[in-house]
Amino acid sequence: MLDIRLFNQNMELVAIIDNYFSMIWTERYAERGDFSLEMVWGTTIDINIKIDNFIMLPSEISDRIMMIEDLKFNVDKNQGRTIIITGSSFEDILSRRVSDRTTVNDYVEDVISTLLDDAAISPNDPNRKIPNLYVDLSSDPDVTTKTIQAQYPPDNIYNIVVAICATLKLGFKIIVDANRTFRFSLFSGKDRSLAQTDNAIVVFSENFDNLLDDSYFISDDNTKNLTWVIAEQEIPAYRLTEVYNTLTVPTGYLRRETITDGSRMDRLDDDGLPINDTDMGILLTQSGLDDLSTRRTIRLFDGEGDVNGTFKLGTDFFMGDIVQYVGANQSVPARIVEIIKSVTDNGIRVYISFDFNL
Repeated sequence: MLDIRLFNQNMELVAIIDNYFSMIWTERYAERGDFSLEMVWGTTIDINIKIDNFIMLPSEISDRIMMIEDLKFNVDKNQGRTIIITGSSFEDILSRRVSDRTTVNDYVEDVISTLLDDAAISPNDPNRKIPNLYVDLSSDPDVTTKTIQAQYPPDNIYNIVVAICATLKLGFKIIVDANRTFRFSLFSGKDRSLAQTDNAIVVFSENFDNLLDDSYFISDDNTKNLTWVIAEQEIPAYRLTEVYNTLTVPTGYLRRETITDGSRMDRLDDDGLPINDTDMGILLTQSGLDDLSTRRTIRLFDGEGDVNGTFKLGTDFFMGDIVQYVGANQSVPARIVEIIKSVTDNGIRVYISFDFNL
């Protein structure tokens, strides 16, 4: 079985876990991941299994780091005393810092770098600092050229970063380097579908024997394509802003309306200066689009994939890449948004989730 490295809060290696029943290790493109580890309770390792300690897999398996958050103790007549250890990937650390209000209009890397700097890297209050956290800037034009103009109400930094990345279709992660420092970065998956010619094509299909067991789900139950953003009375020009995410105004029975609460939008920017009507309209429109993005037709795939066959994970395709999915009587581009690694005595099995809402 895979060796699992256990670190204390100072990122000092305190134990190697190599005897356990099972482990599920989940990584995601634009959200925090999580893990679950079940093992015998009552060994010399026990003293180091503590809330907020860290675990890592071998570097060739994963570059992510997970934090221990929950411990559940069981007594089983067959397995004896066991413990189930669960937690989240280190990206969740951003949920431990908050922002009172954020109005942004800049390149996305500058926006998020400022957010992290103010709340966790170089905050005015040194007690807010997260030790050894840094931001690595990208050289990928798909990241460096992206801009965002929006306003976010008081929230934790994690939720704001997730909202920004959802708008721009970007991923984010925090990894640990050789010096045991935490490195935050934005990244963008590459298009490897049949719809492009710049990159080598990657296809997931039964014909390629890399879809071993799959499930496809589609639902329009919560779909909305037009919203009225209702703002405060003191913004008369934008008391009601109509926003839609289709090429033309939806009509008839295809029109699906909803309401977006814009009452928390502020007429002042983060420096206390008034926001002009034009920029206010842009902010309200973006608020509506963000709301509609959470109310899309759901098209999801999950299942076991062969990631070491024709196309190899980490060589031919990576987290966040857009690949060609051929199944469920369709052939469409889909983004890899989740990779699950299940480890037992029988080896490692890998499960992949695709998102078809590109």
